[in-house]
Amino acid sequence: MGKQKLSFRQQLRSDSEKQLDGLVEQAIEAGDRITKGTSVDTGRLLQLASQPNQGKTLRHDLVTVLANDKEAELQKLYNDQLALPGVDDD
Repeated sequence: MGKQKLSFRQQLRSDSEKQLDGLVEQAIEAGDRITKGTSVDTGRLLQLASQPNQGKTLRHDLVTVLANDKEAELQKLYNDQLALPGVDDD
């Protein structure tokens, strides 16, 4: 019993699935480069990009993530400033 031969349409679909997998991988890699240095999840960013009008809650969540990152960065800068010699605690 050998491997069943695929119809032309099945072969097209199989090839298209492989192509789509490659495109998804490229999108994830690009998203990873874009979100590098942030706490934003690449998958959630890509979901928002693909559904901009249906993702108000997702958009709100991602804005919160970015705001939290900025707040943490500012807190670190503030704490670093306090740790400098000559800075008095009042």
